[in-house]
Amino acid sequence: MGQRSLARRSGIRWYLLAAPVDRAELEAMLEHFRSATHQLVRDGQPVTCSVGAAPVTPSEPPDALYQAADRLLYEAKTQGRDRYVIGS
Repeated sequence: MGQRSLARRSGIRWYLLAAPVDRAELEAMLEHFRSATHQLVRDGQPVTCSVGAAPVTPSEPPDALYQAADRLLYEAKTQGRDRYVIGS
């Protein structure tokens, strides 16, 4: 897989920036990340992970990317915990 950077933006929100990947590679990356969080425990419960994955459009400002990712994150949370939603 290509280069990746993980950054905390605020509160419990984290952003993963990844080099361009195809959808199958992105799904594998997100599933690995989601599964890895299950090894973490907080208050005696395994940690879950909801993710909104937004594609980067070079002409869009960074805030538009964050907003798209947040919208997809809330869509994932609405569908239930511990899942990811990928934008188109």
